[in-house]
Amino acid sequence: MFSSIYNTVYLLSFIKLGCSMIKYIPQAWLNYQRKSTTGWSIHNIMLDFTGGTLSFAQLILDAIRSGNVTEALGNPVKFGMGLASIGFDLVFLTQHFVLYTDRYDPQDIEAQVRCQSVPSTYGSTDSSDVSTF
Repeated sequence: MFSSIYNTVYLLSFIKLGCSMIKYIPQAWLNYQRKSTTGWSIHNIMLDFTGGTLSFAQLILDAIRSGNVTEALGNPVKFGMGLASIGFDLVFLTQHFVLYTDRYDPQDIEAQVRCQSVPSTYGSTDSSDVSTF
């Protein structure tokens, strides 16, 4: 009874690994097609990268503590999740900070309105210098 439950949970963990690896691909492709990372937060990627790094660190520390190097690979799903997380996060960080550094979004109407409604000279009493709302 316990063996079949354990095997089911083990199988589900591999399905989770597959889903997690697939979930990153559309965002990486969209960023590549648009040549932009506008519209999503890099902070979540940094947190995900930290989580993947700490997961790997835990695997390494467990292997050192036990004196058995193969224990680091004893949980293939945890190893795979950390590897996928760090790999895709490095792609996203490279896209955001190296490849596509222009943060201008032509569809951001609010930013365009803010730029147009700023007076050209501050402190001027001439009414022709101030934009009307």
